[in-house]
Amino acid sequence: MESVFICTLPRTGSSLLAADMRSTGALGNPREYFNTPRRKSLLAEWGLPPDDMEAYVEALRTNTTTPNGVFAVKLMATHFGLLKRDGLLEGDSGLMKELAGHFGSVHVVQLNRRDKLRQAISLSKARQTGSWGAGKEPEKEAVYDREAIADIIVQISKWESQWNREFEASGIYPELELDYEDLPDNRENTVQEVANLVGVADVDTSATEADQAKLVRQSDEMTELWVDRFINE
Repeated sequence: MESVFICTLPRTGSSLLAADMRSTGALGNPREYFNTPRRKSLLAEWGLPPDDMEAYVEALRTNTTTPNGVFAVKLMATHFGLLKRDGLLEGDSGLMKELAGHFGSVHVVQLNRRDKLRQAISLSKARQTGSWGAGKEPEKEAVYDREAIADIIVQISKWESQWNREFEASGIYPELELDYEDLPDNRENTVQEVANLVGVADVDTSATEADQAKLVRQSDEMTELWVDRFINE
């Protein structure tokens, strides 16, 4: 089995990349399978015990790989701590190597965002409004909070450092490094680059062009006002 680990952070365009990969029908069905709420939901759906990693992995293989045998998952740096807390990973370091051991040949794609301020503002807005995707109606209005945005910038740095420590401890490093800012103009090429990692030639990328409507950036006039305000205060 060929596997793709999308190692990322919140508000980096990972949902867009995952959707583009799914649209090919040949690059897995990447979602946050090790996010606790999703994992618990799938355990209940599949009737699995909460502490049996092998059973969960086997169910993921059965239910989420594409017909050509490719598995893909979105990973946040925080997922390793959650898995260790729940007894599904055991080590003190190199947890990604332990996780990768369940998934055959693993290829790592790292997705970051260069503009940390806009990333922090996006995360602040999403947390307040409950709107995590384009087209979703906000549950409430977002309010500018300089201290909260500054705290998120610090947290983003910590998450990035956590990923770097995990790569080093596991000896597993990204084969493909991507940035949020480059995704919109390179969707087809990016999907083909991921396909090349798992040896899938001539993957169908037509849906990435047909689905341009999904690429509605959540940055807006409010974001730019907050950026100016944060910089100039």
